[in-house]
Amino acid sequence: MTGEKRKSAVRKNKELVFTFVDAVNTGDTEKLASMTTDGFAFTDIAGDVYTVKGFSEKKKFWDDYIKNYPKYTIMIQTILSGGTDIAFIGKTRDSHMPRSVEVNEILIWCAGIKDDKIAKWRIFSTEGFAF
Repeated sequence: MTGEKRKSAVRKNKELVFTFVDAVNTGDTEKLASMTTDGFAFTDIAGDVYTVKGFSEKKKFWDDYIKNYPKYTIMIQTILSGGTDIAFIGKTRDSHMPRSVEVNEILIWCAGIKDDKIAKWRIFSTEGFAF
């Protein structure tokens, strides 16, 4: 892949992740389901992996997620890319964590992209790490 094609692919993948985060922030579960691959894998902050297949199963997964955290918001501060993978650093608001923790916690999200869709979505916490 030429340098220009690689830059274009990285730009496209970043845009996909920004669109996905916007869908999370607005609770657009239909869009979230359509933006993920069949066999989408979500790994939560505890390391538990949830794999969902088919549009209706993916939509139910996101419906349940948004139902549990209706005001959940991702705020991206820095974005990193490496080929088909995108990572970003930021904060959340209105998650399962108490607000006092959210204010101090830095999160890292990693997105694996395949065929212009999100194939993997993983969340890491820096809580407990000394910087």
